[in-house]
Amino acid sequence: VLIIAGGIAATASASLRTYVVGTKYVKGIGTVGSFKGAVKNPYKIILYCEGVHARCAANVVCVKGTESVTWKRSGLTPGTWNLKKKTWHRMDRCHFKATIKSGARNARVTVQATVRS
Repeated sequence: VLIIAGGIAATASASLRTYVVGTKYVKGIGTVGSFKGAVKNPYKIILYCEGVHARCAANVVCVKGTESVTWKRSGLTPGTWNLKKKTWHRMDRCHFKATIKSGARNARVTVQATVRS
């Protein structure tokens, strides 16, 4: 029984794929940049905000059939932020816009997705 359960767990984890959807670098104090992206069959979408005193924003819309869920945040401090919540089960696709404003020198915003393959 343990072998079968391990085989099922291995199959489930093998069906997920993680990749970087996009990254935006900005240089100079107060510089702003953004990028847009889309993810099909999202399992998890993470935003990484990096830079001293940087601020990030995200506008995400996920769709499943005719149902949609929107997540808008601004003023996100440097750190890791979930753009797709666990409560949003089996969404078909998500599209987003990520924005970065540097606080001191350089800053970067990166969006990484894990998708069901």
